[in-house]
Amino acid sequence: MEKNLDFNFKGKRIVFLDYNSNSYAKKNIDLPVEKELSLVYSGGVVVERQYPEASLACMLEFAELCERHKSHFHLYPREYNEEVYADYIDLDKHNNYFHFHRPVPFADLYQEISQYDYAVIPVRDNVFESEVDGYYTRQKMLYAGTNKLFDFVAAGLPIIAVSPKCLTDYFGEQDIVIKWTMGQIDFEELKSKLHEMKCKVLEKQHYFSMDAHIDELINFYHAL
Repeated sequence: MEKNLDFNFKGKRIVFLDYNSNSYAKKNIDLPVEKELSLVYSGGVVVERQYPEASLACMLEFAELCERHKSHFHLYPREYNEEVYADYIDLDKHNNYFHFHRPVPFADLYQEISQYDYAVIPVRDNVFESEVDGYYTRQKMLYAGTNKLFDFVAAGLPIIAVSPKCLTDYFGEQDIVIKWTMGQIDFEELKSKLHEMKCKVLEKQHYFSMDAHIDELINFYHAL
């Protein structure tokens, strides 16, 4: 905005939840005729052994669910720690449908995860029932923001998620989010809707790009 629009910030800065750069957007759909479904999560991970009752601490359970449905689950943690993620590393060795990856630099992340079918934020069905859930409060589960949803869209991935609720509602208005908790996921429906959902995401990528919102940001800044 300073370089291209000669906008004067007057020494002030406002931090916005991220939109996507158009340079990161996936431009086409790659759909093999026959293949097993693949789901991916990238970001911070709430570990079961630290928060066994937390609704977000369910990656092992979700991996088992995917295995039963012969669907691959790829997990990219934000950081790699062999002690913290020992259970995941061990499961990766014994479960052909669970793939625990080392972190990928952000500049390469969207391209790395774009090879999969859906992005997913696994949560148990009771996600909004407790006031405190692991280290998250109910308020955060309802109202927090997370940039990973924008990363998923940049990668051309439809999303399976129900939290944070207000943000997934916003993405849901664009019809690119399937609002299912872990117990609600229908793997056969995911397969049947894959091409339709991928097309919707590509159609909506510009809507979630920074270029589409520059005027709104400037007007918001002037209104302060």
